[in-house]
Amino acid sequence: MAAPLPPATATARHPRWLSALATGAAVAFGVGVLFTVHQRDTARREVEELRRQQDLAANRVREINQERETLQRRLAWEASLRDLVSQIDARTTVLLPHGTGGSAHGRVVWNPGTREAVLVASGLNPAPPGKTYELWVIADGAPVPAGVFQVEPDGRAAFRLPALEQTTRVQSFLVTVEPISGSPAPTGPSILSGPVS
Repeated sequence: MAAPLPPATATARHPRWLSALATGAAVAFGVGVLFTVHQRDTARREVEELRRQQDLAANRVREINQERETLQRRLAWEASLRDLVSQIDARTTVLLPHGTGGSAHGRVVWNPGTREAVLVASGLNPAPPGKTYELWVIADGAPVPAGVFQVEPDGRAAFRLPALEQTTRVQSFLVTVEPISGSPAPTGPSILSGPVS
């Protein structure tokens, strides 16, 4: 008669089953961790892409706002120039190249009664580094500074003069190249000038 199985053999099968279950759980856990890491990396890439797109959109909005502000300034400038030109007492002085002015030319539209005046010029070269253009009103004495201005990349300039008392009796206008902060008296080369007729 065969001897009965010792109890240790029956219990030995039970740990193998647990071992297989533990292995399966470990594999499932590993797959879950890999899947979670993959999802996390994908989510990070999507967030980075969304941030990049948000930055691009924000930059575009800033560009559009700057363009809008530029257009609004230009429209306001054109409206004020149109109003000045339409005044019955408005006068125009032509500015022609002078000295190193080359092919530059311009006009000053001004009203001696209201002391309003604007300069419109074209064909100007960019001012040298550290320099700017300065406009002068010459009345019955030394030239009076009427403000500094820069030139657009296309060589055009539009500038509103401050309301100067000398505008009521101006004899001529002059444009020179001066230090960037301006000068109390002309020191640089003359670019444009024009006598009041």
